[in-house]
Parts: sequence; structure tokens; C-alpha cells
Amino acid sequence: MPKNTFAFVDESGDTGVKLGQGSSDRMVVVLVMFETEEDVQAADKRINALRAELRQSLRFEFHFKDNSNHVRAAFFNAIALLNFGYVAVVVDKDRWADTNADHSTFYKQTCLDLLEVVRPFLLEATVKLGKSGAKQFWNELASELKRQINAPKVPDKDEPIIIKSVSMQESHTDNLLQMADMICGAVARPYRDGRDRSHEFVKIIAHCKIAVRELPESILPAVYRITPNARIHTSPVFTGRRLFNLQGTFVFSTP
Repeated sequence: MPKNTFAFVDESGDTGVKLGQGSSDRMVVVLVMFETEEDVQAADKRINALRAELRQSLRFEFHFKDNSNHVRAAFFNAIALLNFGYVAVVVDKDRWADTNADHSTFYKQTCLDLLEVVRPFLLEATVKLGKSGAKQFWNELASELKRQINAPKVPDKDEPIIIKSVSMQESHTDNLLQMADMICGAVARPYRDGRDRSHEFVKIIAHCKIAVRELPESILPAVYRITPNARIHTSPVFTGRRLFNLQGTFVFSTP
């Protein structure tokens, strides 16, 4: 069981649920996971170095939506050598469109879905969320995520702490949240762009992918699917490391 894991969460697509009134039709939330603090520091250092290589200032933000394809390619080739894994949840908002749920409820539930995917691989995790908007909402979200994810699966049974802390930070001040944003944008792209090259960036870091979960199923682009005869394998980056040794669950969908 891993200990003191580190997770960084960001989203692509707004959290609104009023389709046809300015809200996007899907939302993607990505969690980037590191097994050790040394891995976090190595990623932070590499992203800082990449800015210099691209002749950008220290304040330059890696943001998938705003960056050029040249910057995107450089970023994904740089992080492909780092030690991390990522999980994505893709939500088709049609399932929420006829409900009375507001954007806060929608986003909270999506984050809970995401954390449930990685729950078996977290222990005393430090979770950081990219934030914008009202402070009260983020404080309530942090408390709710900790309460629900840490709740014992078996009543009255002592279980280890899954999430130690949840904090929020604006992504432009944190390299690892920018990393989550870039991966989120890359994962979302095949859903929004039918061109042949729409999957080019996710392929660069395919070996770092733990899972892509969909709510509901059947909207998964071909780049994420596993055919019945596909050879499912463990990412070579994490060979022998327990956290990301997920043979048989490399990619999956749920009803």
C-alpha cells in the first residue's frame, strides 16, 4: 500500500449544467498522482526548466486551451519521462440536464467519482485542487471530499485515512496543477475534435494513464478503448512499483 501519496486535480470544460445556454456538453476532471515527494519535486523542477527551454518567463502558464501545439508537444514530451500516473473522469452532462442540480453539486459529485476510482491506491494523501470562484464553495468542497472518501466502507470498523488534507490553489501559481490542466485538455480533445491528430498528446503519455472512467459509458473515443483481444499491460514506467501496478485495469468504462 502506498503512503503519503500526492494528487493534483483540475478540470476541462465548465461546471455548468444548463446545456444550450452556454455550458459545454462534457466535463473532464483529471487527477495526477505521485507516489513520493521526490517525484513531485522532480516534476516541478522539470516544468520550470521547460519554461527556460521555450524562452518563456517564470510566470508563463502552461494552459492547454491557450498554448500553441508547439508548446503542448514540448510539454508532453517533457513530462513523459516523469514518474506519475493520471486518472480521468469524463461526464456527459446530458445525464444532469434534466435534474435540478446546480454546478456546485455537479462538480462535487464528479470529484467524488474521480477519487473513488483511485481510492484503493491512496493513503494519507495530500490532494490539491485547482480553484477559481468563491472561497466558501471550495472550503465546503474540501470538507465534503474528506468526509465522504474517509468514511469507513464497513460501519464501526477502523480503516486507514485515505485523504489527509485537501487544499485549493490557483493553477497559475502551481506547476503541478498546470500539469493536471494540460493533461485534462489533452484527454478532452478527442471528445471535441474529430480530426485524426486530436489524440496526439494523450498518446505521448499513454504509459502514464491509469484509467479513463466515463459517466455514462459508450462515449469513449477510440483512442481510449480496449478491444476484447487487446493486450492489456502494466505501464513500464511503474514496473515493480505497487501504486501503479494496475494490470487488467489500464483503461475502463462504467455504466
